[in-house]
Amino acid sequence: MSSFSRLPSRSVPSALAASPATAAASVGGSYEVVGNGVDLERLSGAEPWPVEGPTVLFVGRHEPRKGLEVLLEAGRPVSITTKSPLALRDIDLLRRFAAYGGVRVNMTVTVLDEQLWRLLEPMTPRPDARIAALRTLGDAGIPTSVFLAPVVPCIGEAEALAVLGVAKEARAGHAMVGLLRLSPGVREWLLPRLRAQLPEQTAELDRLYGRRDTIAQREATRILAPIRSLRRLSGLGRPPCALRPREELTVFGDPRDGPPGQRATQAD
Repeated sequence: MSSFSRLPSRSVPSALAASPATAAASVGGSYEVVGNGVDLERLSGAEPWPVEGPTVLFVGRHEPRKGLEVLLEAGRPVSITTKSPLALRDIDLLRRFAAYGGVRVNMTVTVLDEQLWRLLEPMTPRPDARIAALRTLGDAGIPTSVFLAPVVPCIGEAEALAVLGVAKEARAGHAMVGLLRLSPGVREWLLPRLRAQLPEQTAELDRLYGRRDTIAQREATRILAPIRSLRRLSGLGRPPCALRPREELTVFGDPRDGPPGQRATQAD
């Protein structure tokens, strides 16, 4: 889970987390803690959510088989958003979802440069490992997207262009782009790190954001313009909203709204 965003649980009817600490940090609001996967007995008496196509949000580490076999047996589509190549451990199940058009794996990659990766995303899997995972998934016939968010203005634009290039080579079908949101906690964690190593760029960030969480729309449009242009030229548009078939149930967000990090950033 990125330190840069907090998932808006109000947008999903039911949130499940692996632990209270994970839920408090990432979900907020109302949630149910399920320690390791889907506890069918515990949830069997729950009233169905009164909407067509219910959505369940799972937050936690990607552990092998974590609920996927249950969803596959029920014939439900899944959308997985992750920074981890560990999704490859379930590639046999993902192939079975893909056989009926019921899966998409969204891999978050925002930078390729090793120094920037260590600065912006410490303790996360290496970007080259994530790109390799995209390639392996694509070779296996599993639809993938690259999730390019959050792009840090003044620092990450060139990296975003490079990511689009390698994502296309890695057979990603789509790309989603979003700018950094300096929400509470993110500002206090990120800006001191950047100020210590990239003082000039951080001064420009201070100018762009001021005390706001987001930058002005005009500035956001200007910064994102070359990234959107290359995305269009590369044929990496936003993914189609719907997965099929039957009732839509997703792992990590509602595909009708885009991946959750997209809602937590200025994105398109």
